[in-house]
Amino acid sequence: MTRLLERITTPTAPGALLQALHPGLGFGLPGARPRGSVVGSDPVPGGSAVELSLPGWWNRPWGTDEPAQGVTALEISVDVRGVRHRDAFEVVALRRSAGGVAFRVTALVPDGAQGPVASRVRHAAPGERFEVGPGEMSARHDGPDAGNRPSEGCTSADRRAVRFTGSDVLATAEGDDTVLQVALDAGLDPTTGCRRGVCHRCATRLRSGSTSNSRDGTVGAAGDTIRICVSRPIVDVEVEL
Repeated sequence: MTRLLERITTPTAPGALLQALHPGLGFGLPGARPRGSVVGSDPVPGGSAVELSLPGWWNRPWGTDEPAQGVTALEISVDVRGVRHRDAFEVVALRRSAGGVAFRVTALVPDGAQGPVASRVRHAAPGERFEVGPGEMSARHDGPDAGNRPSEGCTSADRRAVRFTGSDVLATAEGDDTVLQVALDAGLDPTTGCRRGVCHRCATRLRSGSTSNSRDGTVGAAGDTIRICVSRPIVDVEVEL
């Protein structure tokens, strides 16, 4: 009630004001942002399956009328101390609720997923709400190799040693090779999923060296868990694989 009173007594965009009354209201009005309400969470092999209830219009600002045919990842946003954080998670189930006025979507939060969004969503209580939207693996994703595009500053002449400590294999990364590509070229068979840095199934610990994430530009340091499908060695590295 206190939050609702604050919304009413403070200059607020119409869409946001209607959403303060009900999360399903406000579509098409300035300030409206789709919000999903957590229904529950269940442990599954490799992670947690988190089910959310979404308003029936949640996907339309992104131009997809039938999310079951195009949206394969759910982007979730959280605010931590005034800073907005976003991350995308693989959609493993999606269906319309009775009457078609809402959606039920189940997203996989892998055990290897780190960061404020994964932590909040993994431990969210029923009824907790998050801003949501189709993730980068939706139908609007611009190509199957978009997560593996060359990063700036990396040339074909670059060569870095990659040691896979679990397999006792030493290989070489050239140019824009990802750790995953190096592993495959070396004859290894790592666990993978989307190969776009979304599903986290290839998450592996970096033992030494540093990598660059082609999705968001973050740098992985020794001790970090990296997604090898979108991580490129910056220097010689050792990876637990």
